[in-house]
Amino acid sequence: MEKNDNNVVFYGPLPVSKPCPILKPNDKIQLQPTIHPVAITPYITMEGEESEAQPATVENVEEVSRTNDRRVSARISAAFMLLIAIASIVFFVFSMVKTYPIAAIEGQASLNYFYQMFETMFATNQFVQFDLVFVPYLIAVAYIAIIVNVVLSVIALITGKRMGYSLFAFIAFITLVVAAFYEMKFFTNIRDIKNLLSYEYGWPCVMLIIIGGANLLMAFVCSIICPKHKIVETVEF
Repeated sequence: MEKNDNNVVFYGPLPVSKPCPILKPNDKIQLQPTIHPVAITPYITMEGEESEAQPATVENVEEVSRTNDRRVSARISAAFMLLIAIASIVFFVFSMVKTYPIAAIEGQASLNYFYQMFETMFATNQFVQFDLVFVPYLIAVAYIAIIVNVVLSVIALITGKRMGYSLFAFIAFITLVVAAFYEMKFFTNIRDIKNLLSYEYGWPCVMLIIIGGANLLMAFVCSIICPKHKIVETVEF
């Protein structure tokens, strides 16, 4: 311990693990500020991905424009495909009613002949007899493929993303054509092809081929409206 004029100074070991009191100074102390440099990098978030912000350029504007065009073309093709698919389903639903909604074309457009096959199959519980179930099973597969295209077209209308309709349209076309040819006994009656339409199953079989062909044709048109890989024309000078 030392004694000065008015102050008493004590010397002792500083505690390591305990707080050490410090006398309050008479004058205010200005502490030196601590500066920690922080780099700020701007970025944008799109669909859960982070990417550095870039200045707007002609290429960026063109890319946004192409994306919007693809979404519009995807929705247009989806609307066309949805229209054809629903029309195909409606024609078969019409055949289930007792009185055909459009009496003038009932003989040409009604699929009641094939609907009766389904009724017979379920009434007799014959699900494995080839002659009885072959055509109904083919028609069922075809309409399942058409319903899948309905779902895909609805998704495309909502999201604006391109959907492929060709595979399921091709399945529907092949199965409906095989069912029609089998029921008409096309290759057996090929010499008497002119009289096929006069039979009871003539126009229903032709209607199956038309439905399958319409779906396949519309899928091809949709692939043209909204192609998978769009060709970008460039001109070099």
